Amino acid sequence: MRKRVGSSSSPKDELVALIENKHITPNKEKKSSKASDLDLSQLNDDVANFTNTPSKDPEGFSLLPCLDKEKQINRKLFSRQTNQRYSSLILLSAACIFILVAIIGKALAKTGIMYKGDGYNHVLSTDDLALPKYKDIADTISHTKSYAIVINTFKRPDMLKLALDHWVNSCGTNTDISQVFVVWAELDKEPPKVEDILTIEEEKNQKNVSYRSKLSEEDEARRSKVPTVEFIRVPKDSLNSRFLPIEHLSSETDAVFMVDDDVRIDCQSIQEGFEAWRHYPDALVGYYPRIATPKLGLFESKAENIYHTWPIVFMKQKFNIILTKASFFHKKYLDLYHNDKENPKEILEYVDANKNCEDVAMAFLVARKTANENRSSYCKNCPLYVHGKIQDMGLFNGISTSGGKMSPSGHMEKRSLCLDAIKKIYEEKGWDYPLFDVSLGKQSWKHKCWWQNGPSNFFEWFSVGNSLM
Repeated sequence: MRKRVGSSSSPKDELVALIENKHITPNKEKKSSKASDLDLSQLNDDVANFTNTPSKDPEGFSLLPCLDKEKQINRKLFSRQTNQRYSSLILLSAACIFILVAIIGKALAKTGIMYKGDGYNHVLSTDDLALPKYKDIADTISHTKSYAIVINTFKRPDMLKLALDHWVNSCGTNTDISQVFVVWAELDKEPPKVEDILTIEEEKNQKNVSYRSKLSEEDEARRSKVPTVEFIRVPKDSLNSRFLPIEHLSSETDAVFMVDDDVRIDCQSIQEGFEAWRHYPDALVGYYPRIATPKLGLFESKAENIYHTWPIVFMKQKFNIILTKASFFHKKYLDLYHNDKENPKEILEYVDANKNCEDVAMAFLVARKTANENRSSYCKNCPLYVHGKIQDMGLFNGISTSGGKMSPSGHMEKRSLCLDAIKKIYEEKGWDYPLFDVSLGKQSWKHKCWWQNGPSNFFEWFSVGNSLM
C-alpha cells in the first residue's frame, strides 16, 4: 500500500486534476452490460489500491470512466499507426509485384507472326522464317524495300509544316521512306512550294547515319537519300480523294502509309509497322484497332451495328477494323476504292454526304477482297495491329473526340450509322458482311500477355463514347 505524503487535498481531487491535465472528461453516466460492470468494478478496486482511497467518493463519483476513455484513445492511436504501417507495406508489395510482372511480361513478349502448327500456336520471328520448313510462309513476304507516306491535311499550314519536318527530317533517312505525298484539297488555293514550308536539315539527317551502321550497302544507299516531297491536287474536296491513285508513286514500292497531319509516329515504330506489313502485304496494318459489333441495347441508338474504340477492343480482346488515319496498305487498294465494281459508287456518295467513314469503307473493301483466303495456319490477310509510340495532336480537338456524344449528331453515332449503311449496300449487291473479328493477341505484331496489350496512345483509354450501346 502506498501512502500519500505532503498533500492537503484529497486523493480523489488529485487524481481528477491529473486526468484533467491529460484533457480527459469523466463520464458520470454508467451504461454497460454485466460483463463490463465486472471489469469496471475490478478496475475501480485497482484504482483504490493505487491511491489508497475508495474507488468511489461518498457522492458516488467513479474515476474509472476517465481512465477507461484514456485507454481507448491510446488503443485507437496504436491501431491507426499499425494500420498505416500495414497499408504502406501492402502498397509497396503491390508495386513490386506489378513491376515484376511487367518485367517478366516484357521478357516473354515476342515480335513476329502467330503461326498455328504442330498442334499449337507459336510466334515466328523473322529469323525463324529463314528456316527451310517455313519457306511457304517466307515466299509470301513482300520484297518491297521502301514505302511512301501520304499525308492528309486541310487548311492547317502549321500542322502540315510540323508533319513534313517529322517525316522528312526526323524519319526520312532513319527509315525506308522514299516519297512523301501531301493530299491538297483546298480547291481555291494553290499548294505552297515545298521549299517554303520545309527546310532540309542536313544536321538532323547526319545524326541518323549512326542508326544505319549495321545496314547492307544497298539499304545504306537507299536510306541515305532524303525522301522527295510532292503535293497532289485533287479535283474535289472529298474524303474519298484521300484514296485516289497516285500518279508518281514509285514502281519500286507497293506500300503506302496513310496518315493524318496531326499524327506523329515514332521513327522506330513506323519502321516496325513497315516490317509487319511486309509479312501481311494484302492486309490493313496499323496503329488504331477498332471493332464493330451488334448493339447491346443498353442505351438508345438508331444503329444496329455499333462502332467501338479501344476500351471495348481491350475488353473483348478482339478487333475487325484498322483505321487508315495511321495505317499501311497495298497500293492496289487505291485503284479498287474508285472501281465501281469493287466499291460501289453509292458508298462514295454516302461518304461525301456525311463527310465521314471513308476509312470504314476501305476496311470493308479490304476485308471483302481477302475474305476467301486460307486462315488455317496463320491469318496473313487479316487486319494487323502494331503497337507503337504515337503523338496524336487531334485526339482532343478533332472530330473523333469532340463529337463523341451518344446522340445522332455525335461523331461516334455517325460511325455506327455508316456501318449499317455500307452493310445495306453490300447486301443489295449480294455480298456478305465482310468484317470478321480477329484476336487482339494473335493479330498483333508484338505478342504480349493479354493484360499488357495497350493502345498506341495512352489517352485512347478515355474514348468511351459508344461503349454501352
